[in-house]
Amino acid sequence: MSRKLAGRRAFLGAAALLTMAAAGAASAGMASADVADPDAVGPRQAFVAYVNGRTALSTINVDCGVVTPDAPAMGHPSAGQAVAVTQAIVPFAAGVGFTGTEADRIVVGITPSITRLPPTSLSFYNQKVAISSKILVPCSGTGVVSFTPDPTSPTAVPATVKVTFVPVFTTE
Repeated sequence: MSRKLAGRRAFLGAAALLTMAAAGAASAGMASADVADPDAVGPRQAFVAYVNGRTALSTINVDCGVVTPDAPAMGHPSAGQAVAVTQAIVPFAAGVGFTGTEADRIVVGITPSITRLPPTSLSFYNQKVAISSKILVPCSGTGVVSFTPDPTSPTAVPATVKVTFVPVFTTE
């Protein structure tokens, strides 16, 4: 067999293998569409909670209006801040929550806050969700952001992140 013909056969063989691998990957992709999203929050999963990218001692910037001697006691969280959860490997470690036997989402609440809005819900891991700028929180002091599995069950364990409210004042 000539060297040129052997090279063409090798090229055609490699092309055929790549085509079969691509077809296999495509069919595997179609089959996996029937499987639940691996990033979805579900029962019996450990999770770690984040506020502005931190799992502990985070801050929430609060728009508190104009600088005055009688600055407001409450304000709205500044834009650009977020909460999130990631799936944890080690359940029942300090700071790790557990979804229990029923949860398919994690409800986020800030204490203290004043709001009549529906709570923020996280249904997927590794997805940042904005902290609502419509709620009222203290302009200073400390608080807790709780991440509670929902629906709850006797085995569900919430996670919390301690926060400091940092006032952001405008000059006019």
